[in-house]
Amino acid sequence: MPDLKVMPIREVSLSDIAGMLRRLADAIEHGEHEGIRGLVVVLDAPAMPVFGFGDAPPAVAGELLACAHLKMIRARLGAYGLEL
Repeated sequence: MPDLKVMPIREVSLSDIAGMLRRLADAIEHGEHEGIRGLVVVLDAPAMPVFGFGDAPPAVAGELLACAHLKMIRARLGAYGLEL
């Protein structure tokens, strides 16, 4: 009989927000994401705080959010065979 073992698909659950942020930070430090100028984080909390990090000017945070929104809309439309 072959020697089988269980391999985790993810090291951290997607619902573990702090763990996923640590995983992203590790990936950035290990060079898995190159050319990063900035990062924007929006918390799903009552005050909906927005944090921007990096060398990019503050206006870039708004552009990053707009680009992310457009990317998500395109993915959603693509799931129905539609384009924007």
